[in-house]
Amino acid sequence: MMMRAYYFLIFFVALAAMSFVPSGDGHAQDQDAQLGTGAVDFIIDFSKRSLENLTKDELTDAQLRADFGDLYDEAFDHMQVARFSLGRYNRTATKEQVDEFMRLFREFLVANYALRFRQYGGEIVILEKYRTEGANIFIVDSRFRQDGADEFITVGWRVGWVRTQQHYKIYDMTIAG
Repeated sequence: MMMRAYYFLIFFVALAAMSFVPSGDGHAQDQDAQLGTGAVDFIIDFSKRSLENLTKDELTDAQLRADFGDLYDEAFDHMQVARFSLGRYNRTATKEQVDEFMRLFREFLVANYALRFRQYGGEIVILEKYRTEGANIFIVDSRFRQDGADEFITVGWRVGWVRTQQHYKIYDMTIAG
């Protein structure tokens, strides 16, 4: 359980040094490259702001939870994350049940993960590249190494460009290592 919490913390602490080389040509590929690079920049910016805002020693637990909740709401597509977590039950639950689950799931995330930022120990983070998964969906690949560890943990951030709102949202993440 502690490793799972550590992994959840990792995707919030991605500070980056990133090398990216766009490939291909053509307008559509150029637009994809711009959106893909934007997805990487989004993760870098989000990570830096998360560390700046959530690792301050003077924050009370209540303020840390509130700030974490604000950053989560801003960066994550909560509807997608919660529906994925709800799984097949999303199809059979009533609207009221889904709404309550959405509310309780957010409360659970904030209550259980905000205080983990007190454990931040200066992990080494490298954003490596991105790849296109579909229309306006990108996987931003990163590697993390905890201070003193020999091996890296690989994290893939699934980031989408929301055209109607003109910003990026995190939909999912995968962790290996």
